Amino acid sequence: MALGQAPFDWARPDGQPEDGAAWSSVSRVLASFETHYTLCGGWWPTVDTTYHPIASWVPIAAGQTIRFDALVEHLSRTLLGRTATGFAAFARDHAGIWQAGKRVGKSE
Repeated sequence: MALGQAPFDWARPDGQPEDGAAWSSVSRVLASFETHYTLCGGWWPTVDTTYHPIASWVPIAAGQTIRFDALVEHLSRTLLGRTATGFAAFARDHAGIWQAGKRVGKSE
């Protein structure tokens, strides 16, 4: 799986391009998709790598419920280190109760 050029692996004497347009192509996007897909699937790489179980990303125990906006806020702070800006209106319109990744009811 290759996402670009290896260091010093450019045949021309002027080196690799430094602008974004030279690296933007369909094959580059597909290679990026493949890399992210295999990483999020947890099956590659397997050496010296630890993957968190999916349930560990949700701040509730089995059988408990969480509101969708609280889940998004928790994941935003965990993954991005910041609040989920601009999400309040969406959460208000699509509020629901979520349990183990499935919507189980409408919030009051």
